[in-house]
Amino acid sequence: MKLGGILGCFAACLFLGLTEAQSGCSNVVVRRDIASLSPQEWGRVANVLQRMKQDGWFEYYANIHNREFSNIHGNDNFFPWHRRFLRDFEEVGQRYDRGFAVPYWDELRDSHNPASSVVLSSRFIGGNGFGSCVKDGVQGNWTMGFPNNHCLARSFDRGSQMQPWYGPEYIFSVMQRYNDMHNFREHIEYSLHGSVHLGMGGDMSTFWSTNDFAFWLHHANLDRLWDQW
Repeated sequence: MKLGGILGCFAACLFLGLTEAQSGCSNVVVRRDIASLSPQEWGRVANVLQRMKQDGWFEYYANIHNREFSNIHGNDNFFPWHRRFLRDFEEVGQRYDRGFAVPYWDELRDSHNPASSVVLSSRFIGGNGFGSCVKDGVQGNWTMGFPNNHCLARSFDRGSQMQPWYGPEYIFSVMQRYNDMHNFREHIEYSLHGSVHLGMGGDMSTFWSTNDFAFWLHHANLDRLWDQW
């Protein structure tokens, strides 16, 4: 799908989303912990991602995130903007499979040793890159089209390992300590949010981090934490 056509689809998606909000939900889906998905359930997710890739949606979302980056980070647009962005990705996925929902990655569970997470195994999204290129998992050997043709890249910040991420003790203390959006957002964005992006490296450490499905798993989890807060 060409970019111009996709931009038109995005406007339509926003209109349809507003219409659905006004008329009530017609299709309720649940975001689940990715580690809890059966092979069959993950296979359905993987099938949707493959079809979205074929139709140009990964390039589309990477272009938007790259263009809007300075408007949606470092300020209180961060949580609501990414919530709408994530929901739009799901709504496009539901064109291919009505039951599609982005799973969340409970990164607090894996914070001590992120590189050993089952999420980063060939069963799910694959692990560290070889020469930076991801070779296994759902996006193994993918060529991404934005900002230019390149292999999907990951490059862990400690070679074959990653620096530990912010753990549950810190994140839950933030959730209990602050009752205003500004402080909550700041202490999550510059801790767990940033450490996951930088730890995984490659595309995840760029303005077009949406190329990596890890982005969507990560932001589904951040949205879950916001909801819990």
